[in-house]
Amino acid sequence: MTSSLPDARTKLIVAALTIGAFAIGLDTFVIIGALDVISRDLTISTAAAGSIISIYALCYAAFAPLNAWMFKSMSRRNVQILSVSIFIIGNLMCAIAPNFLILAAGRVISAYGAAMFTPAATALAAELLPPARKGIALSLIFGGMTVSQVAGVPATSWIPAMMPKPPAVHMRMSWLLRS
Repeated sequence: MTSSLPDARTKLIVAALTIGAFAIGLDTFVIIGALDVISRDLTISTAAAGSIISIYALCYAAFAPLNAWMFKSMSRRNVQILSVSIFIIGNLMCAIAPNFLILAAGRVISAYGAAMFTPAATALAAELLPPARKGIALSLIFGGMTVSQVAGVPATSWIPAMMPKPPAVHMRMSWLLRS
């Protein structure tokens, strides 16, 4: 890119990457605020419900370098589409999980998509912008993740507390499927 100011399309792409990073960051920590609800809904201990946080984090850590290597020859656009699709599928599995095993599998799949998204998003942002603007784009993407952590845990602690009991209406919708 020869101009120092990004065009409207590039700004839109960076904004989309920032929103995606926000969603990934939120997904990482959203479970913390809902552990009591999840443990009650799945009839497991809060400690067992909390283990899905570790499952996600370990999978993300393992998958990020693996995905960066596996998808290095694929276009960044296609990697973004694939990663978001996998991320959504994993989260849908979590939303309808009737038991801990399905919930854990959904978290693994979600972590796989998230771990594919983040390295590709930073590489895409750096590729789209001139050297003088790369730092701004990267700070926006990582800022999206940071803001999600600051806002996400309090929000997900507050949301289940505001929901009617019983039935436990919350982020997971598995109770709808178990009539």
